[in-house]
Amino acid sequence: MSPLPDVPLRRRLFLLAAVAIVPLAAMSGLGLLAMVQQHREQAERAGLDVTRALATAVDAELRRSTAVLETLATSPALDAGDTAAFNERARRVMAGRPHWRTVILADARGKVLVNTGFP
Repeated sequence: MSPLPDVPLRRRLFLLAAVAIVPLAAMSGLGLLAMVQQHREQAERAGLDVTRALATAVDAELRRSTAVLETLATSPALDAGDTAAFNERARRVMAGRPHWRTVILADARGKVLVNTGFP
């Protein structure tokens, strides 16, 4: 008497294939999940790197613009009350800053004294 009951050969082959394929499929699934997670983390890191680079560039541009505006603020023309001379100086500064649209100087009450956006 054989230890295994009479199981047809077709069923035995099917079970043998299933026993071989199920672990392989499970490992493939786990590998795919790990790969997706790795790609997700890589994309997140790349996004953070781009964000940091952009923030650094914006910060540097703000620092440069602030330095230029602080220099304009110390203009002797302002101390003398010569708004025409300040307007000319501001226009020359703007020539070197093509992304600037206008420089506006207002007094403490908000009255516009100089606006380089208008002739």
